[in-house]
Amino acid sequence: MIARNNNSYRLLGCARETATARLLLLVVASMFLSGVFLPTRAHQAQQKSSTARKNTPSRELHKIGEAIAKAVLDKNIETLLTFDRADLRSQDEESLKNTKSNLYCYIFDSECITWGDGTWRSVYDKLSQAHPLQIKVSVSSSRYDRQ
Repeated sequence: MIARNNNSYRLLGCARETATARLLLLVVASMFLSGVFLPTRAHQAQQKSSTARKNTPSRELHKIGEAIAKAVLDKNIETLLTFDRADLRSQDEESLKNTKSNLYCYIFDSECITWGDGTWRSVYDKLSQAHPLQIKVSVSSSRYDRQ
């Protein structure tokens, strides 16, 4: 999901930690934003009855989204690392344990974000201000899935 070598990170225009943080923020933000557009309560009741019929990938992605959101809100680094790429896990663990690293700031602490125009907010801040926090999963397929 995230570029594997330094040249690829340069193509993304950012450091590896920032690319990892951007990916995590994108996943969590898309889950959060899709929750903003959930239907009214009358439609939600109907959706709840059809939840059992949802396919397994949707249920699994929903569980992953909930686990990641909970781990961010609990500042549970060990749980977050279980969703990280194996080849980046040790580096990301070191970054997440350093409260001044870009990755830590991007995920947990808006106060230490030093880039941008001062309006950047951490993933933690965005999730903690969402009441109620809801996650909606949308699974789509691509012609490339069959290759």
